[in-house]
Amino acid sequence: MNTSLRHLARWSVAIAGIVIVVGFWPSRFGGATTMVVVQGDSMLPTARNGDLLLSRSQRHYEVGDLIVYETHPAPTKVIHRITEVLSDGSFVTQGDNRTTADAVRPTPSDVIGKERFTIPYGGYILWLCSRWWTLGLVTGLLITLRLLRDPQPTTAVTPEPSVVPKPACVANPSIEDMR
Repeated sequence: MNTSLRHLARWSVAIAGIVIVVGFWPSRFGGATTMVVVQGDSMLPTARNGDLLLSRSQRHYEVGDLIVYETHPAPTKVIHRITEVLSDGSFVTQGDNRTTADAVRPTPSDVIGKERFTIPYGGYILWLCSRWWTLGLVTGLLITLRLLRDPQPTTAVTPEPSVVPKPACVANPSIEDMR
């Protein structure tokens, strides 16, 4: 591959990386993306217990949107679908696995974001990665695999015989000769 093509590939990867970082920058650091681990069965079959849901805030929400909102006074994140937008701007929400609407009527200021995509079992993976013993287990496994790997066969290189000149023999010099 020529150097200009490599240069273009590097810049493309860098730009794609920047777009991904900016696009998924967490809301706690000023971004618009929030990660929520699904707990419970109210959203079955859309979202299962342990799934990781990524949501992004937006200006307008409509009927059918799967939203994450925060309840008051005890802050709890709820993941439910908007079934109706009321005249005062608040929302009627309901879990996909529920027969009745929620008693809480979140307002647009309560909404954290709209679901963008869900990673199945992502919450479990996130939980595992946040444990100290996971790092120890992975490190130990990698070291063990490295030590148990078959060594690559090496061929002994025998040096070619070369003629090494013998040092000249000097008679035992006397101390007087060294002066």
